[in-house]
Amino acid sequence: MSRVTLSNADKVLFPETGFTRFPDGVTGPGWFQMNCRGHPPRMRTAEIIGRRGQRLHYCLVDDRDALLWMINLGTIELHPFLACAGEPDVPRDVVFDLDPGPDTDALAAVRVALLVRDALDARGHRSVVKTSGKKGLHVYAPLDGGWHYAESRAFARALAAELAAAHPELITDRIAKRERQGRVLIDWRQNAIGLSTVAPYSLRALPWPLVSTPLAWSEVEATLADGRAGGLAFTPRAVLERVARLGDLFNNTGAARLASLPTMA
Repeated sequence: MSRVTLSNADKVLFPETGFTRFPDGVTGPGWFQMNCRGHPPRMRTAEIIGRRGQRLHYCLVDDRDALLWMINLGTIELHPFLACAGEPDVPRDVVFDLDPGPDTDALAAVRVALLVRDALDARGHRSVVKTSGKKGLHVYAPLDGGWHYAESRAFARALAAELAAAHPELITDRIAKRERQGRVLIDWRQNAIGLSTVAPYSLRALPWPLVSTPLAWSEVEATLADGRAGGLAFTPRAVLERVARLGDLFNNTGAARLASLPTMA
């Protein structure tokens, strides 16, 4: 791929902090790109059939120059699929999006994350966890490549329903607002072809530049014991320091690969 030249690198996109990049900043109108338009000539794309049968061409972000090109667009959020380009109907992970509802705090999501981990452990699945970059957490269980979306979605839905039945005061698996009051939604619906979840290490388009950050399970346990979840909000500088100290806590999982099919928001 030809060398990418950055332009407007000093453009302020998070006005409250002076942090730079994003087309019109986080306070301006956002957009997301599905078809990969305007990319450098040598950048690879992958053709995917959409849910309505349309042919879509997604950007393949599998090297430094491709990532820099997306950064130069002002991209903040990266949302990869759970599958890779060569096998778009074969998820490499099953994901549980833990979303605290109204009158529910981030500590409740921490409690639910540990319950999800234990339920996965009991079924023989190892798991990794990251912050959403907002109030929630994302738990991933890597798959062996032998699953299809119908199977992983059914698995996620059944586990969410089981935990909601066992902990009805804390958990819901239903999206309706009345069901989410004071509870954490285990959102299993992202386990479907054509849907995506924010990537590990992606910034979020919020007033402050927070990052969807991989965690060690020991950190999650310590947060619950401490009774405060405020320490699970990470800035870019803090994340770079964590990676230098801890390495990539999402290494060797499907969710670690930005070479899947990202969208932009």
